[in-house]
Amino acid sequence: MEYQNTFQNNEEPANTHLSCFGYYTKAGNQYPLHCHAYYEILFLVSGKRYQIVDGKRYQIETGSFFLIPPLHIHGYQNEVDCEDLVIQFSSNFLQHISPLFDRQQMLELSGNQTPYLKISSDLEVYLRQLYESRRYDKIDSFCRDMAEDWEMVSMFMNLLSQLLKRGEICVHEGNVEQNGIPQLKEVIDHIMTHPTDKLDMHEAARISGISYYNFSRFFNKATGMGYAEYCNLLRIRHTEELLIHSDMRIDEVAQSIGIVTASYFSRLFKKINGISPMQYRKKYQSKKK
Repeated sequence: MEYQNTFQNNEEPANTHLSCFGYYTKAGNQYPLHCHAYYEILFLVSGKRYQIVDGKRYQIETGSFFLIPPLHIHGYQNEVDCEDLVIQFSSNFLQHISPLFDRQQMLELSGNQTPYLKISSDLEVYLRQLYESRRYDKIDSFCRDMAEDWEMVSMFMNLLSQLLKRGEICVHEGNVEQNGIPQLKEVIDHIMTHPTDKLDMHEAARISGISYYNFSRFFNKATGMGYAEYCNLLRIRHTEELLIHSDMRIDEVAQSIGIVTASYFSRLFKKINGISPMQYRKKYQSKKK
């Protein structure tokens, strides 16, 4: 999608930055699992889709609002044509706007069992107006003027302040300084795009630019689990998509992440998801039909 190409590939996520655009995607469009080093707000202006966040699948409809923190794995598959408002911003942006936002603090939804909520009617109207003003077919992302940028920042900060006042979002102390997260993203990207590689911790530390001595502790604090456990989790997430969107045999799915024994793959898969690969396939392929 265009916003991935312009924001993720052409911008430095660590920089103070805000990106806000509206997009149209067709029925059946699928965006693969990925993560990034900055926040993402997704508001489904119209349509119906499966949104995947941290391995859980949510069937959502018009008006659904997601706040996805850094390093959280997500993707989607449209059931019908969809319109989205996509806002991406870094922790540096929040720190730049307000010195009260500490570099170790995190922004997230408040007290919800799911990573999304249904916005109140007045904020939904506001978000739809923001979508119309930022539709990608109406503006050129590289030819904006200063007034447009300032207006976008003003509208976005008003949105955040309203959500904060209403208790829809909250700020809490994170486990690590957010400025260090982009270093881990390079490692996570490598694991997700090379699922058959056995990236040991020495090489992971080298890629991240963190000393081997500090890498394990920092990784655990940032992700909530050990490096080896997290690698297994990412690889299983890769196989979940293959089970749903392909007709590969279970042993072939296992081989796609470098596991040669189907029985070991099934045990690992069940440990993470609570059900076997075949049960997972039957459960979610049936929902596609």
